[in-house]
Amino acid sequence: MPQAIHQVWVSDITYVATQEGWLYVALIMDLFSRKIVGYGMSTSLKTELIAAALRMAVGRECPPSGVIFHSDKGCQYASQYFRGLLAECGFRQSMGATGSCFDNAHAEALNHALKVECVYPQTFQTRDEARQSIFDWIEIYYNKKRFHSSINYCTPEEKHVESNPKQFSVA
Repeated sequence: MPQAIHQVWVSDITYVATQEGWLYVALIMDLFSRKIVGYGMSTSLKTELIAAALRMAVGRECPPSGVIFHSDKGCQYASQYFRGLLAECGFRQSMGATGSCFDNAHAEALNHALKVECVYPQTFQTRDEARQSIFDWIEIYYNKKRFHSSINYCTPEEKHVESNPKQFSVA
C-alpha cells in the first residue's frame, strides 16, 4: 500500500449502456487518496480511451517519475502505444496476473461504485447524458463529498490535499 499520493495509480475500463449504445469509461485512481485523478469516455474501446485518461491525470497532477501504474492485462494497457506513453511520463507499469480479478481489485471496486451509485439508478437516453452524469459523479460527488472508510472517513480530495499540502496551498 502506498504511503503518499503519486506512488501507485490504478486503472480499469468499464462500460455504460445508453439508448444510443455503449459508452466506455476509463478511470484512473490514486491508490493512496482514492481520488479519481483522470478519466476518459468514448464510444470506442481503442487505446486512445485510456491515453486520454492518462493525459488528463498527468496534466492535472504533475506526478513525479516513478509512479507505479497498475491495470489488468487488457490489450489497451498492453499496447505498444500506451506502454510508450507511460514510459514518456516516467511511470513504471504493473499488470495483474491473467485471470485473477483480485490483482486489480481497487480499480474494480471503483467501477462497481460508479455503476451502483451513478449508472444503475437511471436510464440514459444518450451518451452525452451518461457523460454528464458520470462527470458530475466524479467531479462533484465522488472526489469531493463521498467519504471512504479506507482513508479514515475523509473524502478523496481531503486525503489528497492532506498528503501534499504544499501543492495545494494558496499563496
